[in-house]
Amino acid sequence: APFGFTVPILTAVIFSGLLVGIFTDVSRSYAGEVLFANYWVALVMVGFFGLCALYTFYVVPIFKKKAEEIANTRTKRRPGKKTAATGSAE
Repeated sequence: APFGFTVPILTAVIFSGLLVGIFTDVSRSYAGEVLFANYWVALVMVGFFGLCALYTFYVVPIFKKKAEEIANTRTKRRPGKKTAATGSAE
């Protein structure tokens, strides 16, 4: 692929920034009183990040290997062309 790991790295950077933003965010009222601290949201995001990482490193390679095995065992269905001299398929 021409860009290789560009998309996964950008995705990790963007979501890490969102994680930090949520982790440090505290909802406040107009008077400045703390209404709700969003730390639990950050913990949920960390959990989903962990699940996505495990899926990426352990499950995706299994799917790739199976797809490669299927591609290697697939037989081509296109018949050979007949030659005029022998009348048989090549």
